[in-house]
Amino acid sequence: MVSSKSSKIDEMDKKILRELTKDSRKSTRELSKIIGVSPPTISARISKLEEYKIIERYTIEVNPENVGYDVLVEFGFNAPQDKIEEIAEAIRNYEEVHNLYLVTGDHDLTCRGIFKDLKELEKFMSEKIFPLGISRSDTSIVLRRYDLNGLRYKLALF
Repeated sequence: MVSSKSSKIDEMDKKILRELTKDSRKSTRELSKIIGVSPPTISARISKLEEYKIIERYTIEVNPENVGYDVLVEFGFNAPQDKIEEIAEAIRNYEEVHNLYLVTGDHDLTCRGIFKDLKELEKFMSEKIFPLGISRSDTSIVLRRYDLNGLRYKLALF
């Protein structure tokens, strides 16, 4: 069991995390049946995982195509080194952007965005991205999303 922020999680914690990653709405009663321990034990474990920020939040995953967002885009941006933080701060506040990372490799920043159509993507690039002073941009339009067996993140630990 997690006993300090720097401690490793044990097998029971991993099982709880695996199940909550599949469906964060599972009750402690459901988890206790799956894992084979009492609901109070599950509840205490989850509280510790939350306390140590191993579980940071509970959320849902929305299928963008089913709500009218047909264009999913992966971006790679390069920026002048002295402006990376300023540019990242601007990008992270755009509602179209759904993650943002400072990375190594061919780009300085990568992110994912969703758009209703190509016209909306073009407007985003011309009105929000290009004015930031991005020195290079690679834009990849996703043609198909593959199901990851209901998992948002597949982590080898779990």
